[in-house]
Amino acid sequence: MIDGLVEAAIAGATLAASTAIWLLVGYLIQRFAFRNPKPSYATVFATSLSTSMLLFSLVALLPFTSDTIIPVRLMAWFKRFVDPIVLPDGRELLTLRDAAEYITAVPKAEHDAADWQVAWSPRAMGRKRFRGSPNRNGPQ
Repeated sequence: MIDGLVEAAIAGATLAASTAIWLLVGYLIQRFAFRNPKPSYATVFATSLSTSMLLFSLVALLPFTSDTIIPVRLMAWFKRFVDPIVLPDGRELLTLRDAAEYITAVPKAEHDAADWQVAWSPRAMGRKRFRGSPNRNGPQ
């Protein structure tokens, strides 16, 4: 009998504390984020409710991976290539970042060469659709 009473008291105290924290968060958001000097009880309650709804929505999205939400994979700039790219001068491009830095450092005269124009083509870059200006992204 006493154990059940203690558990009920702990549950009630936990509920009261969490409600107080929930309302305090709503008050602090109103007071400092919205600069409301004297928020009303209704405003604090509405802010607390909408904040908790937003947080619960974000938590509900956590089980989804980026593959299910965003079909495009982000580039791993620092991931090493399986086989490094060996340049004519003997240097090696080990990562996608190295390759990007090399490509952007190539002089304009070399960029205009036929080999570079083929490399900049949409098919070489693996694009299905090619959008953009010819100046920035190569020939269309």
